Amino acid sequence: MNEEIQKNSLVNQVYLLIIKRIQNGTIAQGERLKIEELASDFSVSRTPVREAINRLTQAGFVEQSHNSGPRVVNFNDRQKLDILKTNAVLFGGVIDSYKDYAELEGLLGELEKILQGQKEAHLNEEINTFYEKSIAFHIALIESCPNETMKNFALQTQYQINMCALYYQKESAFRERSIAEHSGVLDALKARNFDEAIKRMNQHI
Repeated sequence: MNEEIQKNSLVNQVYLLIIKRIQNGTIAQGERLKIEELASDFSVSRTPVREAINRLTQAGFVEQSHNSGPRVVNFNDRQKLDILKTNAVLFGGVIDSYKDYAELEGLLGELEKILQGQKEAHLNEEINTFYEKSIAFHIALIESCPNETMKNFALQTQYQINMCALYYQKESAFRERSIAEHSGVLDALKARNFDEAIKRMNQHI
């Protein structure tokens, strides 16, 4: 299973590729990260893999053990709830920051396109594609935040939520609700009703 990466910003690219594997279930929660195997998969040396794993540990995705090495964190129910609550608070700040934007058409167009992709993936029972589009909707909202500190914290909690989300999106009813809730957020943003968008996003989370 090879995944090509460019030779610049190796650590960051390896970091994001490992997160992707965790999110899509290729690397399970609680599974040990094998440095040599990952280095071989990504066609890099062990050094950027080690550095990426150190970043993942600092970000709360990985825990280090002297006996068994680095493992993906397996969040318990309490930790999941804490992450969801934090994510909801951060999204409130993210969406509130849009009030200073004179122009939101670029973001709205991107969200519209992603939402359409979600609908098509749901109709075609393409669960992995639906999952990717669902993540993209949230990430697009966060990436448009002008507050870099808030953006970084929101991205981190979103990545942690994504580690658990694929399981739920296998259910048709969950996917239908996700589409409806994303549509509500988008409609509120189109109307420049930011308080309503925050309310709908919190309900969704």
